[in-house]
Amino acid sequence: MGASVTGLILAGGKSKRLGRDKALLPWPRENSETTLLQHVHTALASVCAEVIVVGNRADITGFTVVSDVSAVGSSLTGLVSGLQAARTRLVIAVACDMPFLNVQLLRALIDLASDEWDAVAPLLRGEPETLHTVYHRRCLTTATQMLQAGDYKLTRLLERLHVRQVSVDEVRLFDPDLASFSNINTPEELALARETLAHS
Repeated sequence: MGASVTGLILAGGKSKRLGRDKALLPWPRENSETTLLQHVHTALASVCAEVIVVGNRADITGFTVVSDVSAVGSSLTGLVSGLQAARTRLVIAVACDMPFLNVQLLRALIDLASDEWDAVAPLLRGEPETLHTVYHRRCLTTATQMLQAGDYKLTRLLERLHVRQVSVDEVRLFDPDLASFSNINTPEELALARETLAHS
């Protein structure tokens, strides 16, 4: 199935709360030569035919990078940019600051995708996740219409789509602690993520 899926890494955020560029963070340790972006890219590359980094990033090299279609730099504009660049009919979108991506869960979500669904989205806390979600190429039409209307909320895109919701119980079969959905927004969250990894 991976041969028909593109992995999208959204890396356009400003990282204001963290105070450092998330994508270029050393990972897993502060003295690591690898970055968080490289870590996320490796996880996606194991299940996808191609991986694209989305963001207006002249500082990122060694990856396939496409510019965001809008200076707004939202998750929705990043998804549109990725869908336009992808050579496959399906994409799976994640953020560059998700250190605990679970390859088995990624595969399971991809396996659930079909032409019947516009998207396959994990359902946590009663709401579908906008990232760690599989999108069909045809979502591009609705997403582009939203951008033209000045609506940049990825959550509202999912409200307009035919979504295969993946229950939390289904997700826990592969990721019991739901660690996949953790991200890093603050120095405290970075410290906790590194501590969690050290004790895993």
